[in-house]
Amino acid sequence: MTVTIHGFAPSTYVRTARLVCEEKGIAYTLSPVEFGSDAHRALHPYARIPAMTHGKVTLFETLAIGSYLNEEFGGQDLEGQGAVERARMLGWASAAIDYLAPAVVRPFIRPETIDPDAVKTATVALGPVDAALGQARFLAGDQLTLADLFVLPQILHAEKTIGHDEWVRPLENVCRWKRVLQDRPSVTATEAGG
Repeated sequence: MTVTIHGFAPSTYVRTARLVCEEKGIAYTLSPVEFGSDAHRALHPYARIPAMTHGKVTLFETLAIGSYLNEEFGGQDLEGQGAVERARMLGWASAAIDYLAPAVVRPFIRPETIDPDAVKTATVALGPVDAALGQARFLAGDQLTLADLFVLPQILHAEKTIGHDEWVRPLENVCRWKRVLQDRPSVTATEAGG
């Protein structure tokens, strides 16, 4: 039974859901949605993306989807080893949703309207991420978790829209972490349009 991720490849949240599938070796398809349609609202009550279907299971919101996929399928655990790592994973995933998305994703939806102050704000917003990555290999500890899979697409999206990565270069720990993650097959497999 194949997992279906409903949404569009350029979305950072859709990419996170796809990264989870790729990291865990889950067969999935990416299915576009007609925004605001009844069919879309049947998948996601707020008509957002992504949503996921797997047999009779329909879920919305990326953190719920990632948690389900992690629990339902074997392979690498993406929620952290033990209570502390799991709590850190949830903290950073929540931070990506609540604090990083408004600073690192939303200002860069349209490349023709990039504000230099927004670029500076994005760099500042990633400061706590850089500090955390100075203490551990990944955001929640020594293993890749959902937290990393939330934050990486946000940074890559901003870099692509801005047209360069100079804005993130002062964040040495983020740059080191990003280089490690970009070498993973899951990242290549989920390039927009992939």
